Amino acid sequence: VKVDIRKIIPSFEIRQFLCLEDFDGMVYRIERARAVRSTKITRSISYIPASLNIDFLNIGFGKKSSIYETLRRYGQIPEFGDETLQAVNGDSLTCQMLDLPNDSALFYREKVTYNVHRRPIEYVQAYYNAKYVKYYIPNKML
Repeated sequence: VKVDIRKIIPSFEIRQFLCLEDFDGMVYRIERARAVRSTKITRSISYIPASLNIDFLNIGFGKKSSIYETLRRYGQIPEFGDETLQAVNGDSLTCQMLDLPNDSALFYREKVTYNVHRRPIEYVQAYYNAKYVKYYIPNKML
């Protein structure tokens, strides 16, 4: 498992997903590749507003840390999320990180997670090795 954490100026697209204004400043970009029994399964890139006052660079966030547990610890309770899922051919970097041939079939998921106040607290882009991942979507009462 690899973790790369940076504080960056978000792109216009990321600002839109997180409902950030130009003056909102920076976000934390947390990139991880996860494995199960040495098989690489997922590459995820999470963006978290720095305005939440959680310093991911200095709180000891590591490869076994949970973003949601960290958010909860700092008072940002994940309540619900909006997500999309689609099949894609992986780009060369993602395929390399997952030990797959270029253009391999992957599940791609985008998700915006909201806190109990309906404020976006995370935007994540995740790529899953389609050979090992099944996605379950439960029916909800309307």
